[in-house]
Amino acid sequence: MKPIIGIRRLITLAAVIATTAGGTLGLAAAASASPDASYATPTLAVANDPAEGSAVAWAEDQLGSTQWDGYCLEFVLDAYNQAGANIGSADSAIDYWNGYTGTKNPPNTNPPVGALIFYGPTSSNPYGHVAMSVGNGRAISSEERDNTGVHTFDIATRDASYSDLGWVMPA
Repeated sequence: MKPIIGIRRLITLAAVIATTAGGTLGLAAAASASPDASYATPTLAVANDPAEGSAVAWAEDQLGSTQWDGYCLEFVLDAYNQAGANIGSADSAIDYWNGYTGTKNPPNTNPPVGALIFYGPTSSNPYGHVAMSVGNGRAISSEERDNTGVHTFDIATRDASYSDLGWVMPA
C-alpha cells in the first residue's frame, strides 16, 4: 500500500506548521555524499510560507524521477501548482525570468526556501535553467548539465561553473 503522503512532505509540512504557529523546529537530514548532485534527501530548512514548504516537499518526493528531464520550468511550476499556488507560466526559464514583474534578487548561494533560482542561456541551452531552493545552500532541479532526473545540488558549487541570474520568490 502506497502512503498518502511522502515522509519528506510530512516532515516539511510539520516544519511549516511549527513555524507558522510561532515555534521553531530544527530538522536536518543526512547530507549528500556527493558535493554537487544527489538523489538523497537534502538538508531540510524551514519555509517562510506554507505554499513554499509544500512546493519543496512535493519536489523532494520526485527525487530520482526523470519525468521532467528537459522541462525544468514545468517542474517548478508543477511543484507550486501542487501546493495550490499558481505562479504563472512561460515558454522557458529565461522567458519566465525576463517576464517576471516582481522583485528580482541578485545571485545568492543561500536564497530562501522555495525561491526560484535562474541560470541564463548557454551555447548548448538557449532556454536557460531554473531550480528551487530547499535552503541551507542547496537546490532541487530536474535534469540539467550531466545530471538526469530530479536531484539536489550545492548552489555554490554549481555557481562556480555556471553563473546564475538571480532568484525570485514567486509565492
